[in-house]
Amino acid sequence: MRRIIPLFFVMLAFAPYQVNAESPELTVSSFYDGNRLVAAMRGYDNLNTGSKESIDYMKASEFRGYVFGVVDASISLQQRLYCLPQKADAQQITAVVAKYLKAKPENWHTAAHLLVLLALQDAFPCK
Repeated sequence: MRRIIPLFFVMLAFAPYQVNAESPELTVSSFYDGNRLVAAMRGYDNLNTGSKESIDYMKASEFRGYVFGVVDASISLQQRLYCLPQKADAQQITAVVAKYLKAKPENWHTAAHLLVLLALQDAFPCK
């Protein structure tokens, strides 16, 4: 929990924000929210499970690409937000994010980059 607060402030510094005049609370704007990430994740799941449902390769690629983009961007930050194991591969990282999204539907309204970071922080905390 103590790493979530610094994570929030680091991501807030890089995210566009606004204050709603009717309700004076800080709102983080995001190009891509959790609902959109979940839609892409479903395409990824269909591809990985060999489901006979319509496989959407674009959605599967969108999910993987977004997750890896967030991972690559977060590596350049000065503060370590999570600590990936040395042998963590692409399949494991995307599976961790997908598992987190499935377990936390109440957070799907949140900015997608924050959800990816929270998933990785939850699964791979720095010790």
